[in-house]
Amino acid sequence: MIGKEYIRDVEGADTAVLFLHGFMSTPNEFLDFLPLVPKEFTLHNILLDGHCKGVLDFAKSSMKKWEAQAEEAFSQLAKTHENIIVVGHSMGSLLALSLTLKHTEKVVLPFLVNTPLTPRCTFKFACNAMRVIFSKVRPDHPDEVAASETYGVTPDKRLWLYLSWIPRFRELFIKAKNTIEQLPLLKSKCIAFQSVHDELVSNRSEEILRQNPNIKTFTFKESTHYLYNEDEKQYMLKVFERECKKLRKVNAA
Repeated sequence: MIGKEYIRDVEGADTAVLFLHGFMSTPNEFLDFLPLVPKEFTLHNILLDGHCKGVLDFAKSSMKKWEAQAEEAFSQLAKTHENIIVVGHSMGSLLALSLTLKHTEKVVLPFLVNTPLTPRCTFKFACNAMRVIFSKVRPDHPDEVAASETYGVTPDKRLWLYLSWIPRFRELFIKAKNTIEQLPLLKSKCIAFQSVHDELVSNRSEEILRQNPNIKTFTFKESTHYLYNEDEKQYMLKVFERECKKLRKVNAA
């Protein structure tokens, strides 16, 4: 498991892109996005507290710390940039929505992937997690490989230690519930992608997103939470690249 943040500050840039990864994941989730960010844009792909460390390090973190970290990263960018694109995957999407609701004048586009408004944990995800923890990932099973590559906590075979994560999961569910309540207040243009076969997000999340006319929602029919169908992934990346180019043209005009 390797994951570290990537920061690229561009002097005089009007626009910045802030990437927020998911619960138990790493900034590596956005490796395919990074080359598509125009060179004129500042880019911050941050690492959230407690990730890329041990089980107990993750347990000692909290939603409050992640929210504060996202807010601090955003505020620093807002001091020197007129426009900010916030890209979030999973829990990062919840953080991105919170930033958008609070800083409507600065966020030009929330770009959301697999937003967990109604989180769940399927048997398949639990099996994949066990294979990652016990180093039993099968190379010929892409879903297991994808889970291994995005797992943002150092695996520990002492399973009882994971009980310390219960408060973190509870906070995630509370964050999701609060986001649902605030979603009708979202007046900004937003783009969201949701996966039909998501192991950690129920299809009810997409239904809720579609209730807000400001959110343009796309459906991944073949992808899961971490493993994307190649055609669907390329389409998502093209949409992201297109939106960046639109903003670049506006800034240049």
